[in-house]
Amino acid sequence: MHFVAIGRDTRGQAVIAAQVIEEARRITQDASEASRNPAQAVSRLGALLEQRSPTPLILDDVWEKERLDPFLIGGHRCARACTPLHPEA
Repeated sequence: MHFVAIGRDTRGQAVIAAQVIEEARRITQDASEASRNPAQAVSRLGALLEQRSPTPLILDDVWEKERLDPFLIGGHRCARACTPLHPEA
């Protein structure tokens, strides 16, 4: 199971990308994941989730859909749960 606290104060592409990169790094346990740009990070995380056996991805404290979207790409076998999903998202 993977847990990502997105948070209310997560703003801007760079901060969201940093969260995506960090999650990819945790999955692979490879520090080189940090060198990816935002678009590559989203693509890489989706590919990693696709390769893994079904693994829950918990996305906590989601306030806006923009913050959630990068974590929904790829990984069709990955179960995702969002808590709480605020009305704005």
